[in-house]
Amino acid sequence: MIKIGLFYYLVGFILIITGILTIFDKGNSRRISSGVFWFIYGVIFLIGDFIPSYYVGFLVLIMGLLAGSGMVKGGKHNELFVLERLERARKLGGKLFIPALTIPFFVIVGALLFKNLTVHNIN
Repeated sequence: MIKIGLFYYLVGFILIITGILTIFDKGNSRRISSGVFWFIYGVIFLIGDFIPSYYVGFLVLIMGLLAGSGMVKGGKHNELFVLERLERARKLGGKLFIPALTIPFFVIVGALLFKNLTVHNIN
């Protein structure tokens, strides 16, 4: 069975990668402090259960100081121009909605197929 801890590890891993990528983002004027913020956030998700709570609290205080003092800034991302986005949306047409519609489809199919499924005598 998949446990919630696995989700925390995945999020922590993503946050640490975000921190590392932010540190190397030359377009961000506050890249070091922003990267440290995201890295600390990832560390809390990864090892927060294994370290004493006062260390986690200290790390959260550092994050609060960084964010509260304006040291955390979003990076510049290469966004497409409006005309390029409109052209791509026109090419995709109705296919653009397929990802959004597949989730409710599979939820309904799953609910109908597995309505009588019993796990450990719990209905």
